[in-house]
Amino acid sequence: MNDLESNSNKGNTNNAGNDNSKQLLTNTSGENDKITNPDNNKTDNKQKINWPSWIQAISSICLIGITGFYTYYASQQVEQMRNTVKEMGKQSGSMHDATNANKKAVQLSEGNIKATQDQFRRDQRAWIGIANPIIDRGVLLKEGEYSRFEIIVTNSGKTPAKNIESWITDKELPVGKKLVFKKPISIIGIQSKTVLLPNAKIRFAINTDRRITKEDIERIKSGKSFLYVYGKITYQDVFGKEHYTTFCEVLEPDLIDMADCGQYNDAN
Repeated sequence: MNDLESNSNKGNTNNAGNDNSKQLLTNTSGENDKITNPDNNKTDNKQKINWPSWIQAISSICLIGITGFYTYYASQQVEQMRNTVKEMGKQSGSMHDATNANKKAVQLSEGNIKATQDQFRRDQRAWIGIANPIIDRGVLLKEGEYSRFEIIVTNSGKTPAKNIESWITDKELPVGKKLVFKKPISIIGIQSKTVLLPNAKIRFAINTDRRITKEDIERIKSGKSFLYVYGKITYQDVFGKEHYTTFCEVLEPDLIDMADCGQYNDAN
């Protein structure tokens, strides 16, 4: 019986031991659970990461990098464009200078051509001049008659003079009064329009509209007055350019010779 009680106590003791062991295991398991909780917390923390924010941040960083690269690339392009523009400006300046140089060369060439043409025309054109006046009937002035004056026109050029026209007149003026060279309102004599070949001659004459008196002759012979004979000849050369020749002569006191007036003798 004692043995039974002893065994019973042992059994109780064992049961108590077993219960304690279970409780210990249970506590140990609980502690183990506590030990494994940090991993579970980490897992929870990982699950709590805000991925959209991270993605936005990473995207922002990438965008900043891309923007910086694009800005650098664009600045390089702008600099290259500036250099291109500068080079084009230099080329344009060179082209402008070359254009100006060509214009000047053309103008110089045109000037040389024109000068050559003008020289050729001057060399080949007609030149109308006045030879010595001649005396009709031996005396220019004769009492009781109309005086008659003639001049000889020559072409000393190399080509014909065309469309020749002329007017001639005379005027007596007292000493000291200046002659005014102008075409008279009415022309005495025959107005001509003709062609004169190179080295040829032609006569132009004028008849006065008043009879010469003894007093007229005495004034001129004494030197109290001068009798002027003057006129103008116009013509065209073969190149179509207009020209003129003016002349002025004064009768000498001997009533035979003619002298140059000293003015109004011109040609172009």
